[in-house]
Parts: sequence; structure tokens; C-alpha cells
Amino acid sequence: SGIALASKITAIFFIWPIILIGLYKKEYLSTIFFILVTSFVFLVSSPYNFIDINNFLSSMHYETGVATGAIEVFYTRQFLNTAPYTFQFTHIFTYVLGFPVLIFSVLGIITFIENCKLKIENYRKWLMILIPVLIYFLYFGQLFVKWTRFMSPIFFIFPLFATFFISKLKFRYQAIITVFCLIPGLLFMSQYLLPNPRVSAQNWINNNIPKNSTILSESGNVTDLNLRPDINVINFDFYSLDENYENKLKLDHYLSIADFVLIPSRRILKNQNNFMFPYSQNYYQTVFSNKYQKIYQSSNFDFLLNYESAEETFTVFDYPVIRIYEKNK
Repeated sequence: SGIALASKITAIFFIWPIILIGLYKKEYLSTIFFILVTSFVFLVSSPYNFIDINNFLSSMHYETGVATGAIEVFYTRQFLNTAPYTFQFTHIFTYVLGFPVLIFSVLGIITFIENCKLKIENYRKWLMILIPVLIYFLYFGQLFVKWTRFMSPIFFIFPLFATFFISKLKFRYQAIITVFCLIPGLLFMSQYLLPNPRVSAQNWINNNIPKNSTILSESGNVTDLNLRPDINVINFDFYSLDENYENKLKLDHYLSIADFVLIPSRRILKNQNNFMFPYSQNYYQTVFSNKYQKIYQSSNFDFLLNYESAEETFTVFDYPVIRIYEKNK
């Protein structure tokens, strides 16, 4: 826990269930010893936080500002006008857990509440887990930024409740439902057995795009592809496109000379294709019109859902959908 705390200060939430259980069982000395060891490991693993505490506090102030939305940065635009708490269910839990697990976890919560009404003394120990999870969700769920990793510490609670519900069923139903719940996870893991989509797209471009072609791409989109030296790539900053009219004129010029358009992920496509970003919206409408023809799109691992609608960090880093369009002559 001390190492986790040294790498990510928010790991402090992991400590509370252990402390609560220690206090509940009246293991006071063990609880104090755990706190001391955790503090010592944290100090040894991350001494810089104390050596240069001013810089540490400044970093915490900046990160807190980004998290609360007080500091506006380009990579948090997907959270503009999003609703707290509901966003996590509609754009994170549904995709990370898989639709079956989410459904049965909700049924498990209902079943758990009904059982608590009948025999609350049998479920009192569950509070040692549920209270920290609830506190964690209430705090991080209301933040402006709602990255998937912020919710990762409490993912376990949903399979736990789903298992609680499934355990109440007959065995033949347990087997069928369990297999159904495993499908999204197996499909998700299978992507890591396949070639990385960036590598596949890179190889396809190098093997199929003519010499001396010009490709218009998007900068700030994780990483650039390693393409042939005879291919001219224009990495345009779409994050600043809608700030002034001059950027639009630059983009118009690049579109006039580009033979192909590369969309390296859904990052800007999903976040800036609305009325708040008129120039960006016009750009994607142009690319998706009959002026361009899609000639390549990397595969996706969707199961009942469009995974590009999930919170962007769920897909853009490891498994983005890459699209290539050719200008119609």
C-alpha cells in the first residue's frame, strides 16, 4: 500500500477498508503497525515529495485544478457538459465491465438489499467494503474529469454483486450466465493477441499509399505513425482549430493539397464534432461526405456496444480505430 501511495496519491483510499476492518475486529496494534509501515514505505519510495515539498504541492495544485475543471486543458474536452455520476455508468462501467456483468451486478445489489432487510446481521461485515467504495465513488464521481482509471479501484464491486446474484440461481443457470458474462472480457483480452492497430495501419499505408502522397493527420493523438520517407504527413493541431479563423484557412489549404486524410483515433472526432466546435464539425462533415472515400479502417472488438462511445482513454491508447480517407479526384 505504501508503494501504491508513492506512485499515486489517490491510493490513500485503498487504506481505509483495511483500517476499518482492523478497528472492527479491535486489532488496534495491528492497525497502528499497518499505518506506520505504510507511511515508512511511502516515505522511502517517494522521498522527493518531502525533499521538494513546494514542487510537490504545486504539482498537486495543478492536478487538482485539472480534475475539478478549474484549469482548462485540451485533453479534457470530452467532459464538457457531462453529468456527474451518470457519465460513469453510461461511458465507463457499461464498457469496462461488459453489459452482462453490469446487468447482473444491478440485480445483485437489489438482491443484497432484500437479504439485508431479512438478516442484516449476516451482512454487517460487507459495510467494511461498501462504505469506502461509496465514499470513493461520491468524491471522484462528481469531478469534472471522469477518466476510466479514476473508477478502476472500485471495478471489483460489480463482479462481486453479480456473483452474489448468480450464486442464488440454480446451477444450470449459473453456468450459462457465467459464460455470457465472460464473453466481453475475452473479446477485450483477445485484442492483445492481435497486431497493434497502429502497426497494422502503418504497414497498410506503407504498402498501399503511392509515392509522394500527402496525408493530413491530427497532432496530439498519442503517437505518430512511422511512415515511408517519401510520404508527406501534415500533422495539424485540431485542438486549436476553432480558436480563430486563421486556423480554418490553414486547414482549408492543407485539405487542398492533401491526397489522403488520416483519423488516428476517435479522440478529436468524438469530442469536437458538435456545435461548440463549428470548424471541426465542418471538417468531419466534409471528410465523411462524397468528397472523400474511406479506404481503410482498423478492426474493433465491439460486443453489443460501440466501444468508441466509451470514455476515450478506454480505447485510444491501446486499441484505437484508425480511419483513412482518399480524396475523390
